[in-house]
Amino acid sequence: MVTRLDILLSERGKRRTDLETLIRQRYLDLALHIPGGCDLEPQALLAALAWQESTFGLHGGQSRVERAYCRGGTYYDGSSEVRDLWACYGSCAAASWSSWQILYVAAFELGFDLPPWRLFDDHIAFEWVIRYLDKRVLSKGATTVEDFADAYNSGTHRDSIVPVDYIKSFAQHYARCVALLQAGQPVGP
Repeated sequence: MVTRLDILLSERGKRRTDLETLIRQRYLDLALHIPGGCDLEPQALLAALAWQESTFGLHGGQSRVERAYCRGGTYYDGSSEVRDLWACYGSCAAASWSSWQILYVAAFELGFDLPPWRLFDDHIAFEWVIRYLDKRVLSKGATTVEDFADAYNSGTHRDSIVPVDYIKSFAQHYARCVALLQAGQPVGP
């Protein structure tokens, strides 16, 4: 007899396989623009982000609501655009989605014009994660693993907000992913 748990575990395994495929194959179509002289490995960055944000897809099926984008939050109060998105989509507009946990507002600002929950699909989110990383992280001067993690987590690596634990954890995921890629091994579980 197949239980709901069996189905759930099967779906999670499929999601992780799809994620591996996205990182290794689709990446070639939507390459990150790593600045010259920078020693970052793009596929390892994407894999490490997936590990950091969703345990490589295990929790990618969950959105996370970001308080600062909700009613009474800093960005909600300071942006008519955020308030308009909230009016249209409610808390979904204030959420991060996919295995990379890309914030809907960030994707929207880059041109994403579908409802927030469409970012749940890693195949759709992947393109917007690449765009976000290029425009908001790499082009802003993040050239080290630490700067990259800081910028992705806090919006920029050039401010006083330094998520030390996040950076440390990300750096560990990144180092492991680089080693696995160099050995020709899967970066997923």
